[in-house]
Amino acid sequence: MKRLLPLILLPILSYAGSAPAVIECSSGSGRTVLTFDDYDLQAQFSGGTLSIDNKKVKYSSEYGHIISDFRRGIYVLYYKNSKDKTALDFYAIPKTIKRIDSNPYETAYKFEAVIGPNSTDPRQKSKILNKTIWLSCTLKYSV
Repeated sequence: MKRLLPLILLPILSYAGSAPAVIECSSGSGRTVLTFDDYDLQAQFSGGTLSIDNKKVKYSSEYGHIISDFRRGIYVLYYKNSKDKTALDFYAIPKTIKRIDSNPYETAYKFEAVIGPNSTDPRQKSKILNKTIWLSCTLKYSV
């Protein structure tokens, strides 16, 4: 029985090893930082935070939607929560998406991205940004 236990547990533990892809972005000045998770790199938003001048907006998983196709240079996050009136429009610049690391257990990409002007301004949560913010981003995923 002791010899069979690893054979039984291995598939369960392998499945449990699924993890979110972590996307980390910052502006050239460093004043704006965006981090969020894409669960198991399957275009499933699982929460994040936008910080501008150390003021933060947190995003819950239920209101975010990701559209992703890295081979075609597409990575978009749209978030709109009508309850607390927070929004985020984020998209990667297609020609900038580059794979920087890949092995059987890890994948990483680098890209330039934009936060759109209709996103919530963390400094004044009742207002929108009214400007576009350019970011440099990395996406890291490991199993």
